Amino acid sequence: MSSTLPPDVVKSSGPLVGRLLGYLFNWGLFGVVSIQVYYYYIAFPDDRLYCKILVYGVYLLESLQTVIITHDAFASFGAGFGSFEALDNIQLTCLSIPILSGIVGCVVQMYYAYRINILSKSKVLGSVIATISFVGCVAGIVTGVKSFELGSLSKLTQTTVFISAGFWWGCCALCDVIIAFVMTYLLSRHDTGFRSTHLTIIRLQRLTIETGTATALVAVTNLLLFFKYPQTNYYTCPVLIIAKLYCNTLLVLFNSRMRITGGREEARHTTHTTTDILHTQSHHVAFSRSPSMYLQERRSSRKDTHDSEFGEGASPKSGVQVTTDIYVTDDSGKNREYELQAV
Repeated sequence: MSSTLPPDVVKSSGPLVGRLLGYLFNWGLFGVVSIQVYYYYIAFPDDRLYCKILVYGVYLLESLQTVIITHDAFASFGAGFGSFEALDNIQLTCLSIPILSGIVGCVVQMYYAYRINILSKSKVLGSVIATISFVGCVAGIVTGVKSFELGSLSKLTQTTVFISAGFWWGCCALCDVIIAFVMTYLLSRHDTGFRSTHLTIIRLQRLTIETGTATALVAVTNLLLFFKYPQTNYYTCPVLIIAKLYCNTLLVLFNSRMRITGGREEARHTTHTTTDILHTQSHHVAFSRSPSMYLQERRSSRKDTHDSEFGEGASPKSGVQVTTDIYVTDDSGKNREYELQAV
């Protein structure tokens, strides 16, 4: 274990801050991802097979990344405590961040490209997004391979890694921005004007913009920190969480179909739907009395009514005769009582 402090010890604390925060955020977001996957498992047991493979496959990749990151955190801050060589060692970061994050991001963006193909009924936009995403994934894998060859975090600012990392993060940001704008536009075209459909479209648009903006913002921040402050390694914080953000984006999209019984969203939806139905009707109908009260009041007069209609001793008609009274409130606000009879 090396006890010699480097001359730029203050600047060297940058990797400590960035990586430590990145580890903490990554573990926290993994908990969020796990809860989302559990909700998906409970709510959608009959989902299509490819959807289940997509969700559980991405979750397995995220679990693998979390295990590797935990190993690197222990090697840097536990077993290598006090050693700046251990802090500078790249460990398995070359696999957990550029390679796995690039694959997860590509899978999620490819799914959005597939949905865009369906909504637009054209393969042009989806193909463009898929191409950009694939280029970013390849650049991420190249970044991981180059980082493994270097073996040190302080050497990541070399030209070869600069180029591949720039392509990776640039493609991620560009793809996310395109997806957010295109999905918002296509969803607005499918708005039928009905209240329930309109609320669903608005919710999907909000989710698309929020999730797309979050991932794009992290990618751009990562790019700026990498090129603006390459010696401090502050960029390790956003790069450690971007894969978890992509996974959460996918799961939020799938789980947005859930409805919580008695929840606020359901109450608002029911209120709007009921209001629309009442406004489209010219009369409001309300029963004048409960069925039990009606039966008690009518049972005593049933025999007299039968005798007056069929004569005393006559056999009744076969079948069931049901009558009830209703109040109808017209547009003027007056109540009118009617009797409905069905045989």
